[in-house]
Amino acid sequence: YRQFLLVERALSLETANGWVRFIDNFLSELFGANALKLSELCATDVTAFIQRHAHRNSPSRARRLVTSMRSFLRYLRRQGLINVDLDRAVPKAARRSLSSLPKHLPTAAVQRVLDTTRQGTAFRKPGRRVCLS
Repeated sequence: YRQFLLVERALSLETANGWVRFIDNFLSELFGANALKLSELCATDVTAFIQRHAHRNSPSRARRLVTSMRSFLRYLRRQGLINVDLDRAVPKAARRSLSSLPKHLPTAAVQRVLDTTRQGTAFRKPGRRVCLS
């Protein structure tokens, strides 16, 4: 699978190794030291693994986990090692555009917040405009 990622998918060595680590964890957790019986994989195995591990990671790492798992299962199907399209069992990783706070606010947005502050508070003196540069 690593060779496929490097040659066919043209992924960097670092990316390929990261994806293979996810797959190694999946297979180790599922089969342990026993022989790999890939033909016995089922959708429940896939979704349970993702559900157990995705929430433990950052959102970007969870997306890499999901992507690598989907890629691996497609690879197994293409190679004839499994007979079912298990990649469909991989849940989508949430991608929330508002999941983190912005690093900064534009000056105009800060000014709007300040303009809506009640006058006469300790923060803002009556009739005094706060200017941002």
